[in-house]
Amino acid sequence: MVLRKAALLLIGCLLCAFLEGCTVSKTTDPLPVEPEEVLTIDISVEDSLSDEVQEGVRLFASKINRLSGQNILLNIYYESNPYQSMLDGNADIIYCSSDTMERWDDHFSIYSSPFFFRSYEHMTMTLNSTMFDDLTRDAWKENLQLKKLAAVYGGTSVLLSSKRYIIDGEDLKDLNVGTYGDSDFQYVLEQFGATTQGLDAQSRYDRFYAGRVDTIDCSSKEIGQLELGGLEDAFLAETFHRTSVEWLFVNSTFYEGLSKTRQAILQEAAAYLVSTIDSARLKSYSEDIQKQSAVNLTVTRLDLESIRSQAKQYLYSKPDFNTRTDWEFYDSVQAIIR
Repeated sequence: MVLRKAALLLIGCLLCAFLEGCTVSKTTDPLPVEPEEVLTIDISVEDSLSDEVQEGVRLFASKINRLSGQNILLNIYYESNPYQSMLDGNADIIYCSSDTMERWDDHFSIYSSPFFFRSYEHMTMTLNSTMFDDLTRDAWKENLQLKKLAAVYGGTSVLLSSKRYIIDGEDLKDLNVGTYGDSDFQYVLEQFGATTQGLDAQSRYDRFYAGRVDTIDCSSKEIGQLELGGLEDAFLAETFHRTSVEWLFVNSTFYEGLSKTRQAILQEAAAYLVSTIDSARLKSYSEDIQKQSAVNLTVTRLDLESIRSQAKQYLYSKPDFNTRTDWEFYDSVQAIIR
C-alpha cells in the first residue's frame, strides 16, 4: 500500500527518469544540409484529442522548422479522420489515436486491451523500440502506406473505490464497478469476482456519489474533475488496465522520397514531440491527485504481473475476443520488454 505522498513522489521520480533517459537531442541549431528547395509538409491531427496534443504538435512543427534552418514548413490541420485525409492525398503526416486506426487494422485494438501494458514505462519502451518497429514496419508500409515516427502516451485508466484498497486480484472480488461499458474489461472483472455495470460518464459519477456503485472505472484525465469532498475515504488503484495510445505516422512513400537529412530531422522532432506530450500528461496526473486534498485519498499500485497473466487467460476464454485477436502478434509485442 502506498500512501498519497509516496505515490506522488513515485510519479515525480518516474517523470524525471523518463526525461533524463529520453534520447531526444537538445539540438537547436539547424542540422548541416545540402541546399534544397523549401519543403511544405501537411500534417493532419485528430481534432478530438487534448490540448496537450495541439501544443505538442505546434512545438513539433517549430522544432522541424528550426532544425531545417527554416527550410521545412508545416501546415497543421485538425480533422476527424486524419488517415482518410492521407489516403485522399491531403496529408503527409498524421497524428491520431489507436481507436481511429482500428477501422483499418484490427491490431490497433490490442494496445488498449485489458491489462496489456503494466505501466507507462512499459508502454513507451515497447512501442518506441527498434524491436517493435522491426515487427510492424513491413506490414504497415504494405497495408497502410505508413511509417511510424512515434507512439505517444494518451493516458490510462484507474479504479476509484470507496470500499477498500485494491492491491491484487483478490481485492477485485465482490466490488460493484461502474465501467465505461468495455465488454472485454467487464468480462475480466467478472472473472475476478466483481459485479459490473456499463455506464456513461455522468451515470458512473452519479451512482458512485450516491453509493449505488462502490467503485468506478475512470481515465487518468478525469481524476482532477471528480468531486470527492463528500467521501470520508477514497482509494485510487493505478491498475493501468486500459491504455490510450496515440500515433505519429508519416506516409511511407513520402518519407522514402526525402533526403537522409530531412528524414533525420523528422525523427528528431518526433522524439521531441513524445517527450513534450508524455511529460505534460504525467505532470497533469500528478497535479490532479494533489487537487483531491479534501478527501483522504490513498493511492495504490496493483501487483500487475499476476493480474496480467490471469487477465490474459480470461480473455483467451472469451470467444469473441479470442477469435478477433492475433495471439502471435499479441505475444510478440508483450515479449519485447519483459
